[in-house]
Amino acid sequence: MMKNIKYSIFDLFSYTIPGLILIASCIVSFDILSIESENLKTIMEKDNKTLLVALIILLSYVSGFITNILGGFFLKLIILLVGKTEPKKSQLPNSTKILLLREFSPSNFNYIEKWSSMKNMCSNLAVVILGCSLLFLANNTLDVLLNLCLSLPIITLLLLKSFEFGRWYIIELDNAVDILKLEDNCVELLKSKNK
Repeated sequence: MMKNIKYSIFDLFSYTIPGLILIASCIVSFDILSIESENLKTIMEKDNKTLLVALIILLSYVSGFITNILGGFFLKLIILLVGKTEPKKSQLPNSTKILLLREFSPSNFNYIEKWSSMKNMCSNLAVVILGCSLLFLANNTLDVLLNLCLSLPIITLLLLKSFEFGRWYIIELDNAVDILKLEDNCVELLKSKNK
């Protein structure tokens, strides 16, 4: 069963790291480690370190996955404001380009997926910083003005960088399909299947 679980660098940067930061800020904000709880003490005992690490990774991944949904929403808002990047060379849908690239050029596919991973990580970190700011505001941990001065520029930069990585992803995907003549391969493949 463990052989079927796929965990990639994409998952690490897109989900787990932002989720871990969000969980850490919740722990600090709500001072969870100072809570007197027998269950918490049992989990943190020496014999349960592996269970604790697995639980933290799982919770980080799940919370990162949830932040990814919100990050995608914020990224769509940026795209509405700035405009969408349109491919210039191939009019195939991106899903078809990804399929062709993954099938015929796995090394190029892996390279291009890194841009997608960076895009997701930036938008997810923007959501995490927004969440941390709200937590700190709710708990009066930071002054409101200081909080806004620290968080808003970082959130804006991360969302703009996410948009840029997304543009690079679309452009590189389009260029790879064009240079490798994958659109022609797709047409030939379809013709051969229809005969």
